[in-house]
Amino acid sequence: MNTLIDLTGKRFGKLVVREKLPPRDDKRTRWLCDCDCGNSCVAYSYALRKKNQASCGCGKIKDIAGMRFGHLVVLKRSNQYIDTADRGKKYLWECRCDCGQTVYRLSEKLRDEINCSCKSCMEKSAVNAMVNSAGFVEGTQLSKLARTSPNANSTSGVRGVFFNRRSGKWRASIKFQGKHHYLGEHVKIEEAINARQRAEEQYFAPLLEKYV
Repeated sequence: MNTLIDLTGKRFGKLVVREKLPPRDDKRTRWLCDCDCGNSCVAYSYALRKKNQASCGCGKIKDIAGMRFGHLVVLKRSNQYIDTADRGKKYLWECRCDCGQTVYRLSEKLRDEINCSCKSCMEKSAVNAMVNSAGFVEGTQLSKLARTSPNANSTSGVRGVFFNRRSGKWRASIKFQGKHHYLGEHVKIEEAINARQRAEEQYFAPLLEKYV
């Protein structure tokens, strides 16, 4: 039976062994090591002693400072890190979002769509995507502009035209970009319909021609 050699405190290249870790299913001895670059990593006894592993891999880390990922520009490798499942450390990159906020990301996460902006910009993008999918442009919904059918309770059969029992006249109105526009009351229904149609040409037609 082989006697375990305690590697605690010993140096292997850039690595200094901190402590022995519990074995996994393969029963191989694992060590938690601190690298000169500040990272920590896990290494097997065989890899350390045969000099197959002499760093955390920092020599292979690509310098991405100055690179852009979506709304983020990478500034530098920071001193912030996350703990890995093996009690190691992965350092984060400091990034500036186009909106001015500073965020920290793992290099491998920067290429993910959900990680290439700050939280605020990501939420705004999600809202904008929902708005666009619903057909909203310039503060109004195109599908509603193009719809010609009246509401179920319409008394005229024309959108925006209804009979006002108090005045005994036909009232016309139109809603555009969240605002109601009063188009007057008319004795004849035809006059109210004409007022509504003129308003649609004024408000709806330019937007429909632009986007539809």
